[in-house]
Amino acid sequence: MKTHIILALPILALFSLPLHADETTDNKQCELIANLTGDYYHHKQAGKSKQEVLQTMRPEFANDEFLRVVDLAINLAYTFPDELAEEKVEQQVFQGCEQHQ
Repeated sequence: MKTHIILALPILALFSLPLHADETTDNKQCELIANLTGDYYHHKQAGKSKQEVLQTMRPEFANDEFLRVVDLAINLAYTFPDELAEEKVEQQVFQGCEQHQ
């Protein structure tokens, strides 16, 4: 009986790895969105308009999915009030992203 339990544990661990990997990937995507939003929020606080920020994008160096993430981050950055700290914006975006996955 002990041998069966010992053999079953590594097999169960293998099945849980893909779930953990997906969770880590999701958190990395949320982290990316939050960090980009913080960066674009900083530009907003510095007085740049949304159009100015959009014009600085270099689409030839990015794929469509990344451009959608950048567009999302820019739109999010310009929805927050100016008086928030950049770190608070990043934290709120990250938490919202995690809740909606």
